[in-house]
Amino acid sequence: MNTTEHYQLNQWEGSDRIMREDFNADNRKTEEALTELADTVAQKIGQAEVDATLKWVKIGESVLSGNAKGVSVTVENVEQYCCLLMLLDVKGGTKVSIKWTGGSTEYILLNGGWDPLERSFGGIFAQPLAGGGVFFWGGTDYLAGSGYGPSQGLLTGAATSGTVTVEVLAVTGNDASANAMESGSSLYVYGLRK
Repeated sequence: MNTTEHYQLNQWEGSDRIMREDFNADNRKTEEALTELADTVAQKIGQAEVDATLKWVKIGESVLSGNAKGVSVTVENVEQYCCLLMLLDVKGGTKVSIKWTGGSTEYILLNGGWDPLERSFGGIFAQPLAGGGVFFWGGTDYLAGSGYGPSQGLLTGAATSGTVTVEVLAVTGNDASANAMESGSSLYVYGLRK
């Protein structure tokens, strides 16, 4: 007697003896395969429904594996979010700032001074405004070094639709060309869906 390739179901030929046990075994295999398929489909549909109802979603993350000028995350279709939450943990430099695609000003200074920062960390909210621009608020803290920086700021002209890049930069003094941000620095971006 031959069997099928994937589930080894019986395929009788004219000279084969037909046995009830063979039918029962085939029915059991079919039942198990259909049950597993139904469970998988139900689980995927259930996960899709959960994903559709989530309001806060992780958009992206970036962790440096070597020294660099900054760390960035690209946000697709930024207009689908009411606001973004950016969690940062930066090592190195003396000044840490945030930059957003299309901002008329270069950056918003989060903290810094002339003394080396051992570490700068915190959470910043960004709200794209209907009339254009992005309003930032939140706070950062630091270990070792000088602390400075507003708890809020406005980047006029910053892009509020399409693809934007959120970038956290670190500089040393006035030297913007140095790779002041150290390995392990990170940026995580979450969005609140409209």
